[in-house]
Amino acid sequence: MRYFITQRFDNKKLFDKVCNYFQIGYVYIKFQGNDKKKTTYVCEVTKQHDIHTVIVPFFKQFPLQGVKSKFFERFATVVAITRGRQDTRKLTKDELEKIWYLKLTMNILHNEWTNISARLVPEIGLLSGNGK
Repeated sequence: MRYFITQRFDNKKLFDKVCNYFQIGYVYIKFQGNDKKKTTYVCEVTKQHDIHTVIVPFFKQFPLQGVKSKFFERFATVVAITRGRQDTRKLTKDELEKIWYLKLTMNILHNEWTNISARLVPEIGLLSGNGK
């Protein structure tokens, strides 16, 4: 599980303030296509402890606005389901299916299941109905 905070190249000052406030994760730069002048700054949080104790509580106290608030609630649900169980073998089939559904509906404009074309995950038998 990972949480990203991104800002375009022209918002570097704001990005630095956010990163300095949280003091977790690591920062890197992504280039927009082949244009090395247009960059996106990314702060990525991968430590589960930081996600559970810093990211989720902060955004529960200070909710995101607009459509991002829906995506964050889905993310927070996944965080709650996986708490203390990073190994997918410790999750039930129902939990894995719920996580997969929530993942597929994060950061997209269409929120209906029927609008999603999903790649099947045969390793864990999700969405196939028969485990294949």
